[in-house]
Amino acid sequence: MGINLKQRLLFLISAVILANPFFSADASIVQKIKDILEIPEKLSTKSYWKGCPSQTVGKFVIEMVNEFESSRSLYSVNKKIEDEKLLKKYFVKDYKIKFNPLKNKLTFNFRCPKALVKVTAINADGLAVSSSVLTEEGKLYDPTYELLLKSEKLLKSDLPTLAVSYEKLNEKTKNQISDFFNSLDNKVRKLMSEMILDENGKMTIILSHKRKPTSVFFGSGNWTEKRIKLSKMIAYLIDRKGLPKTINMTNTKKVVVKF
Repeated sequence: MGINLKQRLLFLISAVILANPFFSADASIVQKIKDILEIPEKLSTKSYWKGCPSQTVGKFVIEMVNEFESSRSLYSVNKKIEDEKLLKKYFVKDYKIKFNPLKNKLTFNFRCPKALVKVTAINADGLAVSSSVLTEEGKLYDPTYELLLKSEKLLKSDLPTLAVSYEKLNEKTKNQISDFFNSLDNKVRKLMSEMILDENGKMTIILSHKRKPTSVFFGSGNWTEKRIKLSKMIAYLIDRKGLPKTINMTNTKKVVVKF
């Protein structure tokens, strides 16, 4: 059904009055416009957050709704999110907010980051100095994120663990690790139990199959090439001989396997 000129004008006027907190108008005029357009008095909301923990996203929605009801401004809502770093606080990757003035309705769309691995940073004395969860885009979140995902069955099993030298836990390393996990073959990813990255950048992976560990020595560098070789090797061996005790891939030209 088309919208006539009168409806368009009423929509424009109502949008300006309702959405702009600095615009002043006689209350009776505002109410009359609301009555003509049959705008609900009470603000309603609709939220979409597939894959996100409802406990945290629900609190996020409440906080944003309260801000909008007091300011009637999406700009104020977005500013609050940015100033108070609410995305990281509530484990949200990105979001969209829309307001329909004719329905007096807010619609929220959320996406949350995919958790890849639990990270423990180790200092020079071998002590753990921090714990976090690394996500698909190479960002670190509070370790409670994993607990929330598991409690709501958004994560089916424990995340693999990464022990890394504190000095090596920089942006470059975080991106390298996230790229590595994002590119892993599904079969290998399900076998992943532990990863160790020492102060020299040498990587060791522990796989677990039928409760038996397999140590994979990657060494430093050429991770993409080694990852591809490992995926092919696992696919071939797992249903034949089973997995070996060790796989040494430090030399890209020679892979040493011991059963």
